[in-house]
Amino acid sequence: MRQNRTGTRVRWTALVITAVFLACTGAAWAQAPPAEIPAGFPAIYYGTVETPAGMPVASGQVKAYVYGELCGELPFTNGGYGLPAEMPYVKRLLVFSREDLTGKEVTFRVAVEGREYQARTVPERVIWQSKEKRRVDLIVQPSADESLPLAFSDLQDLRDAEAIWRLIDAGLMTGYPDHTFRSAAAITRAEFAAVMARALALGHRNPEALRAFSDGAAVPAWAQGSVAAVVRRGLFAGYPGPAGERTFRPVRPLTRAELAAVLSRLVPPEAVTDPAVRLADEAEIPPWAQSAVRLAVEAGLLKPYADGTFRPNEAVSRAGAAIAVGALLERLAKEGA
Repeated sequence: MRQNRTGTRVRWTALVITAVFLACTGAAWAQAPPAEIPAGFPAIYYGTVETPAGMPVASGQVKAYVYGELCGELPFTNGGYGLPAEMPYVKRLLVFSREDLTGKEVTFRVAVEGREYQARTVPERVIWQSKEKRRVDLIVQPSADESLPLAFSDLQDLRDAEAIWRLIDAGLMTGYPDHTFRSAAAITRAEFAAVMARALALGHRNPEALRAFSDGAAVPAWAQGSVAAVVRRGLFAGYPGPAGERTFRPVRPLTRAELAAVLSRLVPPEAVTDPAVRLADEAEIPPWAQSAVRLAVEAGLLKPYADGTFRPNEAVSRAGAAIAVGALLERLAKEGA
């Protein structure tokens, strides 16, 4: 199953990039080789790191050798190194030497938890060429009595794993240090702000903008730039207070009504494909969210439950956030086709 997901990475990354282009202003896409490269230009590699069964290896180090000489290494996480290949500022595996490596074969080893393993490559042979950018997928070869730590072992049997993996592969969502994704856990407003900032390539804005919220200082340091960016983009407005102040409430779980509000701000009303949708609990949707919920549902970005309810006040899970963002990016990409 994981092997099938691997084949969709390039297509999905292209969708993400197209959606970013349509939703944002321009960004710098070039990545120059680092200045410390002593001679010529490196060959640049990226790809997946998996077990023979096609399961992603959690984390470690990819090492590239030419005739036994270490010519490049790069840490990897979540079963991939240098991915997504087309996105800016993603560290790639740079392979170079003071000697000319042209025409020589590059072999790979993978270090995991202090042990090095041989790695089979796809394609079968990798021949070094200056300036080449090439995808090389690695299949780690442990001995019969060894097991490797897997990335996001809690996604292996999940029904919606494919949608979640797409966002992971595109670098839009990450997991936890114990190599779990925790798909059922509620996503907070600050966490979702970070996902949207990455999905739309909004970058990081000056956290001084958070002073507009009375609880701006409560936004975690890792999320301040992202929250400032989505607020500036108009995706989050905060909560009004009785004395005219506004709060962001960064650690509060994102609700389905709030999710609909964010998504609807990125989709024009003409995107509606099914205006006949009716929700069994429309009376429970807050007035400020009614049009947003209707647009998000009718545009196919969010789905009602099997009983016809929307449940606007229900917390959004990490899996639900991944599915919604994936649907948004696909729609943005199709609109630009």
